[in-house]
Amino acid sequence: MFIFFYLKIFPLQELQAATFSMNQPQANFWIHLLSPILGKTLKRLKEIPERNNQKLDQLLKDCADVLLDGVERSIQRPINPEQQQDCYSGKKTHSVKNNILSLLDRRIVFLSRTYDNSVHDKKICVDQPLNFQKAITLWQDTGFVGHYPEGVNIRMPRKKPKGKELTKEQKQENREISRFRVLIEHAIYGAKRCRIIKERLRCHKFEFNDLIMELACGLHNFRITVKCAT
Repeated sequence: MFIFFYLKIFPLQELQAATFSMNQPQANFWIHLLSPILGKTLKRLKEIPERNNQKLDQLLKDCADVLLDGVERSIQRPINPEQQQDCYSGKKTHSVKNNILSLLDRRIVFLSRTYDNSVHDKKICVDQPLNFQKAITLWQDTGFVGHYPEGVNIRMPRKKPKGKELTKEQKQENREISRFRVLIEHAIYGAKRCRIIKERLRCHKFEFNDLIMELACGLHNFRITVKCAT
């Protein structure tokens, strides 16, 4: 209950400590002790998304459609000036990002490593190439322009040409793609039910930043499993 409460509500550690009758250093100790234990438990239940992009071909061998999107998360301004620049989002805040893959049932099956905000979504795919079976259809948004894995059927909205308008057929196609891609937005929303990844993270430990995203995706998958079982 202690770690679930922290991930879901994301209170100040002083409030977390007061809620569970301890002091702030003790709360900090238990947060960093229980988080990896929860991760191991979810991994044993096979709810944690795959982190190794080399295993995607086997993981998705029976899937016809996969959805790809990027997720940006706010963090406190880094202390290091160079990292400040790398993480600056241009929106008066600093952030990090991940790419995720989800299935049509909104289950998140792959989570990339955590990158600074300056790394483009497509660059993440270059750094961690997505290996698919050739028969798969990949649904992605315009943030992945130029990402065309070999032998994969890409479905992506068309951008409006500069100084021109899209045709009615192209607009209709974009609407159909958007109606389909909304499923991955639901998956992202499911992960963000943990407010710790929805709000600005008050922690400078980069490894912890990656871990909480993994936990949020795992808990989202676990809710889907329980819902299907009932």
